[in-house]
Amino acid sequence: MTYTQSKINLSNQRIMILEAENAKVKATLTNARSNARSKIDLLEQRIIILEAENTKVKAENAERGVEIAKLKAESLQENAERGVEIAKLKAESLQEVKTRERIEKTMLELDGCLYRKSLSMK
Repeated sequence: MTYTQSKINLSNQRIMILEAENAKVKATLTNARSNARSKIDLLEQRIIILEAENTKVKAENAERGVEIAKLKAESLQENAERGVEIAKLKAESLQEVKTRERIEKTMLELDGCLYRKSLSMK
């Protein structure tokens, strides 16, 4: 075997080794791409699920906001009605005080009249 033939054989062996390594690298790269694609698909599915849940939560929050607004309106209405009722009760109470004062005044006047009459009868 000549030196040139020996060099050719070594080069052919080196080529086969490099081709085998290249095939392994390609297989590893293909596997890595496949795994990455699977992970991306899973993440995209998770994003879709989370977006749907987020939309649902936003809708529930909007419903709660409407409920809160209704409750506030009802509370304001009830407070206004209580205010009117309190004002009526205060007016009635004031009227009762005035009536009581008139009765007391009339009783004092009657007492005065009775006292004067009793003095005049003596």
